[in-house]
Amino acid sequence: MTIWEELEILAKEKRSLNDLFKTKGRCQKFSLSYEELFYDFSKQLIDESVFESLLSLAEERNLRSQIKELYRGDKVNISEDRPALHTALRIPSDKSLMV
Repeated sequence: MTIWEELEILAKEKRSLNDLFKTKGRCQKFSLSYEELFYDFSKQLIDESVFESLLSLAEERNLRSQIKELYRGDKVNISEDRPALHTALRIPSDKSLMV
């Protein structure tokens, strides 16, 4: 079974946030902080199995490598044969992006 198939099966399972929040430590388990940002996935209809499957999918699809390519300014927009420079729109004014 592929990870996509596994995720499709998991997506069909009935979940309720009320039930999921009965799990002790849910907020700590499904949230993280990075610099000034706080990411909270605990309010999504995911559990440990969904989260692990999503991480497996990201690893299978080489997401880390693709993110690095995006930030380096590599040609990731294959339909237009050019870099996708969305990151340049979001960098602080005192920083620059060299491609």
